[in-house]
Amino acid sequence: MGWWDRARAQSAVRYRVEEELGPVLEDGVRMSDVDVIDRIEASRAPELMTLYATTWWTARRTRSDVEAMLARSGVVVGLVDRESARLVAFARAITDETYLAVVLDVIPFVWYAS
Repeated sequence: MGWWDRARAQSAVRYRVEEELGPVLEDGVRMSDVDVIDRIEASRAPELMTLYATTWWTARRTRSDVEAMLARSGVVVGLVDRESARLVAFARAITDETYLAVVLDVIPFVWYAS
């Protein structure tokens, strides 16, 4: 395996999520208010579908396709609100595990503050 391994790809995705959302996420919510996870369990699929429904480029995805995508994605990052334990943001990366990772599906939490 080259210098771009899974751990570095996960770090790149986390960095991209934090860059996109910033240290203060929304309405005073901070990155310190969420836990970063590197796996999305099947039980969180409804929460991910809710996130996907908020963006035009992911709104038409089906649950079965999303479950297949999760099973085949080597690098995913989710943000989970510590108080509610709810998934509030998601991103993933495709990587060749040698040179490159492409960060995709950076989905912020439009509904999180409500």
